[in-house]
Amino acid sequence: MAGMPIRRERKANLLALRQAGMLDKAVELLFEEVASGLTLRVACKNAGLHYPHVYEYIDEDPDLRDELRIALKRRARSLAESTIELADDIDIESPGDIQKVAMQIKSRQWLAEKDDPDNFGSRVKVENVNINLISIIEEAKSRVANVIEGESVGSA
Repeated sequence: MAGMPIRRERKANLLALRQAGMLDKAVELLFEEVASGLTLRVACKNAGLHYPHVYEYIDEDPDLRDELRIALKRRARSLAESTIELADDIDIESPGDIQKVAMQIKSRQWLAEKDDPDNFGSRVKVENVNINLISIIEEAKSRVANVIEGESVGSA
């Protein structure tokens, strides 16, 4: 396959960094790029690392997973701020420009919601509802008894 040499090279880069004890620093730099608004895939590509191998490395270490979550929350904030910049800086030269900016804003909003649902997710307020089924059933029985009693009184 055509892409295999590149994958092997990226895996070799990752292994070399690990052996040199520099992988943690490389992943930390990746997280900084993610926090600034890049996707992890783009950050890995920029660093010459293979995305799936980096994820395997992150999955092995709970501390790195926590750091990635923090980076994603920071990216969400960065993306939210960039949507404001996009909306403020729109330069309309053609009708397609508005659609393009709208799509850029929507995609950033979606990613911010996925990265940090607590702050940027859709909030649905759920009220606690207490229903006493026993009292409802007893009330229904009482109504039925009243109807039956009314029919027997009315038929007499």
